[in-house]
Amino acid sequence: MLVKNQQTISESEMVKTYIGNLKKIEGDKTLIFKEVKNNQKRIDLVLLRMYNNRFGTAHAIEFKVFNWKKGFGQTLGNRVLVPYNSLAIWKDYEDKVDREMLINEGIGLIIVTKDKNIIELKPKKSKYLIQPNYQKIRYILKKRIND
Repeated sequence: MLVKNQQTISESEMVKTYIGNLKKIEGDKTLIFKEVKNNQKRIDLVLLRMYNNRFGTAHAIEFKVFNWKKGFGQTLGNRVLVPYNSLAIWKDYEDKVDREMLINEGIGLIIVTKDKNIIELKPKKSKYLIQPNYQKIRYILKKRIND
């Protein structure tokens, strides 16, 4: 946990803030899945946009309040599981992020504030995606909806 400007923010609070901001814009158009498990790995958040009762392409997001390098490493690992991957960082620490590293690897960057989510870098489709892994993730997500 971190204290900045007399305000405490944890990673779980940051995720809740992101989801609240997203719902203000998207409503129910995007399905949100927390802590998506694949073997021992957990992805903080996976988003699936709905199009005419169909699922769109998945987008994985790793959240870090300030340790962007750790989050970056996690997003690199997610590229074999999910086509689009982003790192979300708290606004107070955005100046620490090496954007060139993210751009070179096709990782998106989302700056989270109390009031909005700023998409600073859009993710590129992963060239490392392993299709059976992705199908397994989609199956897990669809199963969660039906449970």
